[in-house]
Amino acid sequence: MWNPKTNGVVTTRDVIWLKQLYFEKPSGSQDLQVTSTVEQFKENTDSFEEIDEKGELESDTGSVATETMVGILRNQNQNDAPGARESDETDAPVTVTRYGREVRPPKLLMDEQARELRANAIELKYLGNLAELDNLEIKNLEIAMVGAGIGGGFTNTKELKVMNYKQAMASPRANEWKNEVKNEFERFQKFKAFTVVPRAQIPKDAILMSTTWAMKTKSNGSLRGRLNARGFEQVDGEHYFSDSIAAPVSNPSTIRVAWVLWCSNPKWIGKIVDVEGAFLQGQFRNGEIIYTEVPEGMEEFYGKREDVVLKMNVPIYGTKQAAACYYKTMIDKIKTYEFERSKADPCLYFKKKDGRLLIMVSWVDDFMVLGEEEDVDQVEKDLSEAFSCKPEGELKEYVGNKVEIVRSGNGLGVMKVTQPVLIQKLRDEYEIDEEKAPRIPAAAGSVLVKGVGGWDLDKKESTKYRSGTAVCMYIMQWSRPDIFNAVRNCARHMSKPNKVHQKALKNLMSYVVATKNRGLVLKPD
Repeated sequence: MWNPKTNGVVTTRDVIWLKQLYFEKPSGSQDLQVTSTVEQFKENTDSFEEIDEKGELESDTGSVATETMVGILRNQNQNDAPGARESDETDAPVTVTRYGREVRPPKLLMDEQARELRANAIELKYLGNLAELDNLEIKNLEIAMVGAGIGGGFTNTKELKVMNYKQAMASPRANEWKNEVKNEFERFQKFKAFTVVPRAQIPKDAILMSTTWAMKTKSNGSLRGRLNARGFEQVDGEHYFSDSIAAPVSNPSTIRVAWVLWCSNPKWIGKIVDVEGAFLQGQFRNGEIIYTEVPEGMEEFYGKREDVVLKMNVPIYGTKQAAACYYKTMIDKIKTYEFERSKADPCLYFKKKDGRLLIMVSWVDDFMVLGEEEDVDQVEKDLSEAFSCKPEGELKEYVGNKVEIVRSGNGLGVMKVTQPVLIQKLRDEYEIDEEKAPRIPAAAGSVLVKGVGGWDLDKKESTKYRSGTAVCMYIMQWSRPDIFNAVRNCARHMSKPNKVHQKALKNLMSYVVATKNRGLVLKPD
């Protein structure tokens, strides 16, 4: 968009250009030849028919919405006739003063715009496509009910709450959690994470770190217990170095571009490779020496706390440098397989082989590999040689998103991205009433402002408000751009929310839950 004041051009994604003038044409200016709205609609209808012949997915809801908008358009064109315009002005109440002066109601800008604005073909297509998103179904797909983005292993998301060691051992599944503690010990043994050191042999000034457990039922129903160091106990310059703790993850825009390329290439497939115990496969880079106490539940494996301590051989989860050490190790190994790293995104890797492009994206320990089947299978083998990996098979979910793709007769794919687990989390944990769902994510014309004393939420409700807003922000970022403005309004008041903000957030959540089948559709042509 061009700014005439600064003579600069700004690129923005917050504007949908409808190709329609919204200001009055200056008097005396040369008449412009503008195609009427009806003519535009006819031309656009022809393009709709052409698209449908190419295999576009259709929706009954979308077609009904389009027909409805056509009816509105015809009524507007009829009402816009000169006679109708004059009758509107004549019907306006007129008051005559005793001096004979006629007093008419003021002409409001909003009224003038409402009279002049008409739905054109571009608006009709936009609104019709938006309506289709609710009921778009991608058929002939085998949906695996596993993964953080798909779920299937729980009835209520409250079951997925993270527990510490004592809470897990007091739960009905205590015996299963004991087995998971043993599994974590075996992972540490596999990567030689610890060395047992007699307590009497450690330096007298050594700082012993403590650990904590994060035990969670995953959305596919399996158990995962992870031992974490308490990184806040580390000392800068001794246990870590502050300039060597940052590690990147891929940008959501990069992942969406990769998905579009996947849809655009008929021969491409997508697979996921999971690096098991990723951070345990990193290496200390600066000669750090860290000692920890024997963790809860592991005394039977390492010995009593009174007698021994553990020396870290690799940066375990929770240490400040764990992510950076793993990322550097990962980059070193990926380079050996002749991948190039993107300058735009440090977690995007690609290479060309015999004219074929292969793309790989890393999100911490999850690799998304896209390309032709022969190349993707080879990458799976290479990663399994470089790391201890677990091939997850066909790409059906990634970073909490459920991914569905179907290809038409010409080979082009249509992808739909949804987040059913997070939406169920809103319903289960925030007491959302589905029967009283609003039709829009925020009340029309509402603007949230800072609260006045007496309306502020207490500490518990404020925490819940921030947590709910954060969930909506993640949903907005990946699959629901239609709630952007509503989420932004709520996010502005996370520091000091009040009851008005809370009501607005509940309204937003209700809308999201009610439109749970809506998602981001990628459809390159």
